This record gives sequence, C-alpha cells and structure tokens, in this order.
Amino acid sequence: MIATVEQTRQGQLAVNEAKDRVHRAEQGIPDPDKSSYLVEYEVFSHLNHKFSVTYTNGEGGTEQANDISTDTPKRETGVWVKRFTATKGSFLHISSQNQEDWGYFVVSISIDGNLVRESRGDGAYAIADCSYQIPY
Repeated sequence: MIATVEQTRQGQLAVNEAKDRVHRAEQGIPDPDKSSYLVEYEVFSHLNHKFSVTYTNGEGGTEQANDISTDTPKRETGVWVKRFTATKGSFLHISSQNQEDWGYFVVSISIDGNLVRESRGDGAYAIADCSYQIPY
C-alpha cells in the first residue's frame, strides 16, 4: 500500500509532536495539553534552621509562614514543602528569608516533579526567591 502525501504529512506531524514532548520533559517544561499541574515549593536548609516563607498559592493569593523550622515534626529532615494544583498561565513565586545569623538555604519550584526554578541564599538573614509562569 502506498501512503498518500497527506498520510505522510500526518505521520511526520505525529513524530514531531512526540519529539517536542520528549524535549519538553527533558527541559522540565510542563505539558501544554494538560489542564492542571502539580506544583511543589521547597525550602531546603540545615537541620534546626529557622526561616520565613512567602509564596503564591493555587488560587493566586499570597500566603506567609514565619518562624518555620526544619525540625518541625512530620516534616522531612531539613526540608519545608508546600504542594498544590495550578492551571495554565498561573504565576508562581516563592521567597524565603533566613532567620538565623548563619547558614544557607535553597528555594525551588517544581512542576509535575520537574524542577523549573531554583535559588540559593547564603549568610545572615539572606533572602532567596524564584518565580515561574506556567505556559498557556
């Protein structure tokens, strides 16, 4: 059976779309065909370290938590995590300030398990922040 020009074109489009999806996954770029995404904010720091966090939530509002400690019960050692669902076009932002006069910390944003932004703060009362907008 001989393929028509249209069948060949459709086959090539399917191959290109598959390649694009693989590239997006490798680069941590969210899948544009999804309607919602799992967002994860994370602050990693020394054990028993205190910091404050300000972040954009799933509804687009701002939330703040002060005197967060990485030794809080039921929390992974040295890590503060916030997870929620967001939609296309959502603007994401997290900012954290060290509330100690020593140490470092890292803030990050992941979408569907893929790291999309990361920033590090070093030293006394340092601030680190990162932002990302989920593509439309």
